[in-house]
Amino acid sequence: MNSSRRAWSSIVGTTGLILAMMPLAAVPAAQATSVSSTAITTCAATSKQALEFDGGSGTSADPFQIDDTEALAAINSDDTTRACSYIQIADINYAGDEPPRIAPFTGEYDGDGHMISNYDYTTVPTGSEKGLFAKTDGAVITDVHIRSSQVTGANHVGLLIGDAIDTTVTGSSSTGQVNVNDTAANSNIGGLIGRLQGGSITDSWSSATVGPTYAN
Repeated sequence: MNSSRRAWSSIVGTTGLILAMMPLAAVPAAQATSVSSTAITTCAATSKQALEFDGGSGTSADPFQIDDTEALAAINSDDTTRACSYIQIADINYAGDEPPRIAPFTGEYDGDGHMISNYDYTTVPTGSEKGLFAKTDGAVITDVHIRSSQVTGANHVGLLIGDAIDTTVTGSSSTGQVNVNDTAANSNIGGLIGRLQGGSITDSWSSATVGPTYAN
């Protein structure tokens, strides 16, 4: 791989390769072995933590409601909140700010077709597991749409998820820019997901520019 940026589509990256590299006019969904999800029937978030959201109780039947950057950040309070169920009820614009490093996320997040736009994960360009969800494990991500955002990291870098383990992603997309700040040839980067280890991606796409940008 040369050092120039590639104006190609990449849904998910893998060791030493960027998969799904093709002109933007033909972007299929990448797929892997599917993982069955289990409904979240209880959420152990405290009553104080619940106040950070616009409603809901954190279960699959009654997810916490996300309507702004503060509520999105509250997902990352601790392992308890990272294991609950969420639904986005409004578009969220970061206006160039850096969102929280949500990891590890083990719950459910339904974007409900809304956008998350203009976030910038390039202020600290080193380190691994970079993305809106830095790392997921057994999570279910649905209908999340990242727009005009950028992220830079050393490995496992993607606009939606940096490192996805046994994660189901459906109906999601991304545009923007993904860079790897590492001279190593085995960095995992992708427009939507940096690395997928088990799980599935369906009905999803990315038109992000994906390629290395090395620091001096």
